[in-house]
Amino acid sequence: MDTQTQNWIFNRDLLNYSTKLALVEIEELEKNNNMYDRVREERKKEMIYLYLEILEEMLVANEKKYNIANFKEVLMTTFFHRSLFVCCIETFYFIRNIRIINLEKMLDLYELEPVQFWRVFHPFMRI
Repeated sequence: MDTQTQNWIFNRDLLNYSTKLALVEIEELEKNNNMYDRVREERKKEMIYLYLEILEEMLVANEKKYNIANFKEVLMTTFFHRSLFVCCIETFYFIRNIRIINLEKMLDLYELEPVQFWRVFHPFMRI
């Protein structure tokens, strides 16, 4: 993925996605303790890194499988990025055995229909 595309994706929605989740996490963490600033920033960075890595892997895999080099149409759809970010969040939480927010609430938070999420989740699981 070229630098221009990465910058466009990063600047466009990614920070908003991670900030939405961070706000929900803050509410939950405040109930338990006050160390949420450091945790929030660490998690945001880790989730963004995971998102970018998975996005690149998905694009490379699809390029090889379908011999397509132009993913502009897919990259321009916001539901794709929101769904992929939710997949990354779920993975991140599963790996760390964190149970702060359930998938239903996350789909609502990112304004996703289950069908939209599934269309990205299925290829995500193949990586």
